[in-house]
Amino acid sequence: DAQMMEFESTSKQFEGPNTELESKERQCDRQLKELHSKEKHFEGRAKELESKDKQLEGRGKEFESKKEEFEGR
Repeated sequence: DAQMMEFESTSKQFEGPNTELESKERQCDRQLKELHSKEKHFEGRAKELESKDKQLEGRGKEFESKKEEFEGR
């Protein structure tokens, strides 16, 4: 009977750290999911910025040609 009591107290000692690890693992999973969603958000923003950059390049070329026309007059 004393062995059983000892076994139970020992098993409880091991249960404690285990649940602690599980909660840390869940926390890490949550953070990882957050990072993935942020990553997708930033990828979207990067694509937006790239298209804006191309628009600006196009406008720059338009401006150059208009400037040349103006200087040519």
